[in-house]
Amino acid sequence: MKKDEIRKIYIDTSLLHDWFARLMRNEKDPDTDSIKFLRDRKDVDKFISIFTIAELVESLLFHEKGIRDYMKKLEVIESFSKLFMQTTGVKVIEFEKEGEHKGIFISPKIVKYTSICESVKDAAHVCIAEHEDLWLITHDDKIGKVKLLYDKIVTDKHLYKIFNE
Repeated sequence: MKKDEIRKIYIDTSLLHDWFARLMRNEKDPDTDSIKFLRDRKDVDKFISIFTIAELVESLLFHEKGIRDYMKKLEVIESFSKLFMQTTGVKVIEFEKEGEHKGIFISPKIVKYTSICESVKDAAHVCIAEHEDLWLITHDDKIGKVKLLYDKIVTDKHLYKIFNE
């Protein structure tokens, strides 16, 4: 695969979580390799879904350690989401409009994908990426098992290698 083939990407939550958590913990340098890549690649259309934001809300408000209670608010995540989209150019796939192919969609394939990648959340991301014909970029090596069914999946490390050649 060549970088010319990868022009539209869907970013898995695994690549965003650390940046949001670092911001919420008020760390000095919250940037991760993923965020730097997203900011630098103006030549690539980048997407997340409303499902991604919901997944961040769940993990950051209820599971992440080291975040002070006053930061564990939906408004804080919404504010950081806006900052993320403004600084990276990432767009949000939000909903499926009746009679129009636009937005989030979960395919019946989710059951099979879940049986392969061991996570309904990961399977949902595959369904969304497949529906939108986007390359799914993930940090999770397990999701690569689904590549037999949807071949537009690549890990972040492989993506950076492709774009740095």
